[in-house]
Amino acid sequence: MSDPVILHQTPLSFLLDEIRDLIREELKQASAAPIDDKGYLSRKEVCDLLKITLPTLNVWQRSGKIPAHRIGRRVLYRKTDIERSLCKIKSSASLKQS
Repeated sequence: MSDPVILHQTPLSFLLDEIRDLIREELKQASAAPIDDKGYLSRKEVCDLLKITLPTLNVWQRSGKIPAHRIGRRVLYRKTDIERSLCKIKSSASLKQS
C-alpha cells in the first residue's frame, strides 16, 4: 500500500488548474484513440457481408430486423446481432416457403 499524499499550503486555484489539465489530457487521449471495433462491423462491412445495399440496410435497421448501435457519430453493428438476425430471417423465410 502506498503512503498517503499530504497536501499543505497548496492554493486551491493551483489544484483546480492541475485537475483541469489532467482531465483535458485524458479527454484528448480518449478522443484520439480509435474505437475498439472488435466484434463490431461498419455499415459498409455489413452490406458487403450480407450482399445488400445501404438503403436495404437502412430499411432492415428501421424495421428492427438488424439492431444498430450508435457510438459517437458512427453506426456500428455487433457481429453477434448480425448472426442472430440472419438466423431469424432464414427461419422466417423457410417457414413462408413451406
